[in-house]
Amino acid sequence: MAQSTAPQITTAFTVTILQRATYNAGLLTIQGVSTCLYLCMDACGFQYAHKDLSDDCVFEEHIEENNYNTYSRKRNGKKTFLALDNRGRARRTQIPVSRPLGNLSPYALSLTRRWDGPKQTHCPPRRHRGKLKRPPPRHRNCHIRLQKANLRHKRKHKKANNPKKKQRRTKMRRKHENGTTTTTEVTWDESTMSTMSTTDVEFFRSATAQEAVGRA
Repeated sequence: MAQSTAPQITTAFTVTILQRATYNAGLLTIQGVSTCLYLCMDACGFQYAHKDLSDDCVFEEHIEENNYNTYSRKRNGKKTFLALDNRGRARRTQIPVSRPLGNLSPYALSLTRRWDGPKQTHCPPRRHRGKLKRPPPRHRNCHIRLQKANLRHKRKHKKANNPKKKQRRTKMRRKHENGTTTTTEVTWDESTMSTMSTTDVEFFRSATAQEAVGRA
């Protein structure tokens, strides 16, 4: 009985082993040794596994004072950690960037060590071909909030960069030698920035009339 159960225990233990790989300065990826699946985390803070590497599968590593490591991502002003609950299941741990872990540190702290056992030389073929389960209601609500926030951000950005936006007009005051002041509307345009007041028009008309009288 002991001989039959030993391979099962070894296989179950090997499936739970994760290895780290450097992706960039301060960034790394986490991959299963037996399944070769990447550990990923979406914008809502829920963890999942995927065979292809994406932006969700890249994490920041921080070494804490007690020699433990934390793996997190920053999105939308919040910091989401890779964490496990007391039963060893994935736990959603998301806090503001300015807030420390505090009482949540026992869930997010992890300790790494060297693995001296057998290593996989190639990744196994895909095993699960069934339909994916629908996310829980809380997960769906989170994605709906993210979509609305992204839509508001796009509308705000589009409105700020709209070339058909109404031109800004400012009013300027000019003082003349006779002490009178005239108000001039200035239209700012990149192609032509010309200004003309009512006094300039009257002066142009009077000068033209005097020239006509002199010629006559």
